[in-house]
Amino acid sequence: MVKSTFSSIHTTLGLLAITLATLLQGQEGARVEQPHVTSRMLADTNEVTPGQTFFLGIEYTMEEAWHIYWKNPGDTGIPTEIYWDLPEGFSAGPIQWPAPQTYLMGGLMNYVHEGTVVLMSEIQAPANLDSQSSLTFKARSDWLVCKDVCLPGGADLTLTLPVNLQGPSTETSEALNALFQSNQDAWPQDAASRGLDVIAYSEGNSIFLVFDSSIFDASTVYFFEDNTLNLDPSGYPSAPSVDSNADQILTQANNLVTIQLTKSEYGPESIERLGGVLQSDERNIAFTANLLTSRPEQLNNQAQAEKQAIGSLLVYAFLGGLILNLMPCVFPVIGIKIMGFVNQAGEAREKIIAHGLSFTLGVLVSFWILAGIFIAVRAGGESLGWGFQFENPATLYVLTIVFLILAMNMSGVFEFGTSAMSIGQGSAAKSGLIGTFFSGVLATVVSTPCSGPFLGTALGAVITLPALETWLIFTVIAIGLATPYLALSAFPKAIKLLPKPGAWMESFKLGMAFLLYGAAAVMLAFFAGTVSKNDALDSNTHLIASLALTLIAFGIWIYGRWAAPHRTQKSKWIGRGIAALLVFGATWLGYPRESQLTWESWSPERVLAAQSAGETVYVDFTASWCATCQTNKIFALGRKEVVERVIDQDIVLLKADWTDFDPQITEELARYQRNAVPFNLVYGPSLDDPMILPEVLTPSIILDAFDTAQ
Repeated sequence: MVKSTFSSIHTTLGLLAITLATLLQGQEGARVEQPHVTSRMLADTNEVTPGQTFFLGIEYTMEEAWHIYWKNPGDTGIPTEIYWDLPEGFSAGPIQWPAPQTYLMGGLMNYVHEGTVVLMSEIQAPANLDSQSSLTFKARSDWLVCKDVCLPGGADLTLTLPVNLQGPSTETSEALNALFQSNQDAWPQDAASRGLDVIAYSEGNSIFLVFDSSIFDASTVYFFEDNTLNLDPSGYPSAPSVDSNADQILTQANNLVTIQLTKSEYGPESIERLGGVLQSDERNIAFTANLLTSRPEQLNNQAQAEKQAIGSLLVYAFLGGLILNLMPCVFPVIGIKIMGFVNQAGEAREKIIAHGLSFTLGVLVSFWILAGIFIAVRAGGESLGWGFQFENPATLYVLTIVFLILAMNMSGVFEFGTSAMSIGQGSAAKSGLIGTFFSGVLATVVSTPCSGPFLGTALGAVITLPALETWLIFTVIAIGLATPYLALSAFPKAIKLLPKPGAWMESFKLGMAFLLYGAAAVMLAFFAGTVSKNDALDSNTHLIASLALTLIAFGIWIYGRWAAPHRTQKSKWIGRGIAALLVFGATWLGYPRESQLTWESWSPERVLAAQSAGETVYVDFTASWCATCQTNKIFALGRKEVVERVIDQDIVLLKADWTDFDPQITEELARYQRNAVPFNLVYGPSLDDPMILPEVLTPSIILDAFDTAQ
């Protein structure tokens, strides 16, 4: 009797221990430590219900500087494998892989994962689950872990989850859910969901990928081939079609990015599909495309459109150069110079034409020198084609400034070229063809500060055009400027047909200024649209840039007001100094930069998850219409010392955007008796309650709060 009772108690305690172990195990299985890799099985649910869809994952944590391999390991290595052993009726989807890293060693390119990575599969539970108390999920994972040497490794992993036939529980592990969410965020986005259409075709030993560049920073795109899309006759993934060790050549033209890849000599002879991940500093996008055997006709049509765009630019360049002659700083000189040619040549037609050609050569050489300067300053941008300026926020910002300054010049806010008349007379007085040549040089010097709408468009293009097209545009501008001199050299009596200089020229110039103001407005609108699509830029980038443009205009006005020719030398230097400070300082302030800080959307659940993980959390309740909020971002949160502290200590940044009066944010503000922004909170392991920061922040206030919180 006593023995039976003892046995019953022992059995009961055993069942309680098993139940307790199951509850404690919850969403994560036991860790298995292998050389240089620790692994465990995870789930994003704490129990299983009939018909439920959930994720199982294997977490791999590598020692520092060690790595395991992506599904396409590259030149060497073995892909990491997972073999699911699920209860009856359960099914697993394909493994979801975060985008890998490149690892170059000994001249061989490998695709790897370092640090901690979770590989997940979606699991489907059967609808007819029975009433058993729990289920055990098993998996076998094999890998190759490498540093200076490589070691094969593997682990048998298990995870037990209770069964709930009534429905899922709301009690879940916030820390594990946050881990799953962070890994899901690292999954490549589907190309179709981002509206990205990738065209793939082969020519000779090359494979070309062509896609719209509007959602990528073209200079940072790298392609990782997914060779599991094509299977060999035995059912295993085929050898990669792309040589991962060969350079990937990027070009951009007509709003399209082209990546030229090299076929692998070990790849299959022919494939119908090509896919993988396009990785950039901004995002990762996965795609699959039919591999065409030749360049599609639609790309040929786009190339033709690009040629037509360049042709239009050359027309604008010629008209812009021609219109320069109508500017008040140039027009009065034309007749004087032509009569100078006639006087020097003694009215001999051939000599007059020779002077016209010499003058034209002086203009051409001057513009070629300017072209060389532009190309040298813009060195490294040869791969950027026409149209790039409508996608890159930094380029659009610079173009807006250029058009604004040109428009203010034409409006008379400041003037160049006021000594053109005297320079023209002195140049025309020189004797011989050499003197005429330098007259062309001087004409360029005094005319180039003047600009018109056509010339502004052409000059905006040379910021991004390849070297040859840049040189052509400057050449055509020079031809446009020199055309009246060349034509009147052939027919000097036609000078009588020129209208007399007068007030009409000033009116013409002022009218042209409004076209340039319009061009600046269009560039600013393009800038705003590009910023709104760029997740890496802060939402207030457009506002800061607009304020910077206002400061630039103020600086230009000061220059025109206090550095005018009639001012004293002291006044000129003061005006120039203040103007330079405002223009260059504001340009630097408004220049769009990718934020070094990563902000997540605020939610009470995200705060709790970070707190349970022992992390320091900074919450910024903000709005785009809040001027103080934007000031705090620039002069406090954006300061180098704050950014470095956030990065070094892995501080979680959460943004509660109240721009549209979110009711959940309104409720959270009310908890602290607040109804306005900015409002900033800091949570930390050393704080029982969040620390409330002042409305106006300084770097020291934020850093002191971090010190207290930790």
